[in-house]
Amino acid sequence: PAFAQLPALLQRGPAVEQFRSLRSRIFELRDVSPLKSILVSSGMPQEGKSYISVNLALSLARHKNSKVLLIDGDMRRYTIHQILGCDSQPGLADYLAGKAGIVEIMQRAEQQPVPEIAKQQQPLLPNLTFIAGGNGGDKAADLSGSPRFGDLIRLASPHFDWIIVDSSPVLPVSDAVNLARSCDGVLLVARSGVTKFPIAQR
Repeated sequence: PAFAQLPALLQRGPAVEQFRSLRSRIFELRDVSPLKSILVSSGMPQEGKSYISVNLALSLARHKNSKVLLIDGDMRRYTIHQILGCDSQPGLADYLAGKAGIVEIMQRAEQQPVPEIAKQQQPLLPNLTFIAGGNGGDKAADLSGSPRFGDLIRLASPHFDWIIVDSSPVLPVSDAVNLARSCDGVLLVARSGVTKFPIAQR
């Protein structure tokens, strides 16, 4: 894993506190209406969607041992596998195209050795299951509109406390809008000093 991009794994610090605060807000919303699957998107590329998605998923997974499914729904520029140190395929694109089953595309952290005093094994990224983007390429728009994505969310939902879906930016392509139809909520990311106000409004 690229630990420099995973501040949610830290015990303390300003970054981890920000993600704990975001997590608290999400729990508040959950008290008002059903909320399990959350799509993370933004107006344009390079605004921090994948960074937010991964660290939010880890923050949720570390809270009360919640079981979290993290899906890289950006089948054009999929990057989460690099942050987590996982394989990029098979992934979501393969499942939506009917080339792989749901269990085949899921990845879990390997058991990591701990000091011998503990005499036990524990995963580095506990309670986190990951689905990579796969390679959707030019077919990403068609794949994102597939009813198989809704099936994936429905099949996975009973087995997880949270489902976080990273996605493509909303304005340049339609993928995120298609995927959002199957999710309970959308988290829009705006990057300080980068995101233009009209982009955020749109």
